[in-house]
Amino acid sequence: MNRLETILAHKQREIEERLQTVSPEQLERDIQETLPPPDFREALRRPPGAPVRLIAEIKRASPSRGQMAPIANPIELAHCYQQNGAAAISVLTDARFFSGSLEDLRAIAALPHHPPLLRKDFILHPIQILEARAAGASAVLLIAACLSPASLRHLMAYAAELGMSALVEVHNEAELEQVLTCQPEIIGINNRNLRTFEVDPYTALRLLPLIPSPMIKVAESGIHTPEDAHRFADAGFDALLVGEALVTAANPGEKMKELIGVVE
Repeated sequence: MNRLETILAHKQREIEERLQTVSPEQLERDIQETLPPPDFREALRRPPGAPVRLIAEIKRASPSRGQMAPIANPIELAHCYQQNGAAAISVLTDARFFSGSLEDLRAIAALPHHPPLLRKDFILHPIQILEARAAGASAVLLIAACLSPASLRHLMAYAAELGMSALVEVHNEAELEQVLTCQPEIIGINNRNLRTFEVDPYTALRLLPLIPSPMIKVAESGIHTPEDAHRFADAGFDALLVGEALVTAANPGEKMKELIGVVE
């Protein structure tokens, strides 16, 4: 098995266990008792001449790097991101491979006036989207490499039904071609190959011209320096998703400013 296959096999088992213990009806009741989350799509929209938007990530670990940052207090880090102009915050909720949790997401969603939150996980089943919405997420990550076109359409539609956005992630031309038939509103291009976890920083630049202009475009992975950030911003991306460079920085707020300046 490659790394992605290993992760997906574990995630499928995890979902089966969750389905035995989680009540969809209770999650739906919880959702009805909460306010609608802030709009992820509009937060990422970049008007002409405006600075590139930043999705700042809460990320403790990864399969390629192992443990990167302890992040004992994700609320504190999220508050730092919020104070330094993050358009949205991505929260890793996978426990086994990324040391995250839905509790991190739920805690950050309790922050007053927080920006839109993205549940970043390997989403394979509607229950994960329902959990995300109940925990306060505005959006979920849907990875083309993990889903058939039919499953992708179904999960996109279910997210929309719950008032959420979907960040649909691709890694190559073949995935992008399939995804475009689903007409997503937000496309993320991940420079990291999920099967090998190697990063090619030019993947996003190669695929960008193939995406129709009305769609919101997000560059992911391999963004560490101001030169990296400006390269993607100048190419026309609406937003950058940055995790490792922020969580490993001595001062994440200053690192945000170093990468792209003060974000509106």
